[in-house]
Amino acid sequence: MRYSHLLGGAMLAGIGFTISLFIAELAFDDEVLVEQAKIGILAGSLVAAVLGSLALRLFGERWPLCSPGADGPPPSLPPLPWRAPAT
Repeated sequence: MRYSHLLGGAMLAGIGFTISLFIAELAFDDEVLVEQAKIGILAGSLVAAVLGSLALRLFGERWPLCSPGADGPPPSLPPLPWRAPAT
């Protein structure tokens, strides 16, 4: 895992504003305010999606690993076929 993956995932988490649409319906009585809230919520979701996608696309493999002991490349997987350890 790289720091850029954490950053991109955090940005993509901003898409989850859908419950805010329901809350805006309950919070405002004026239709103009409800429409403005919906536009703001959807614009924020769009910005989060674009920024998260760009962060993953542009910085995906360029930043260093954030795993413990990440001085070198990640360890390779054992050869196939993989089996459960014998007990």
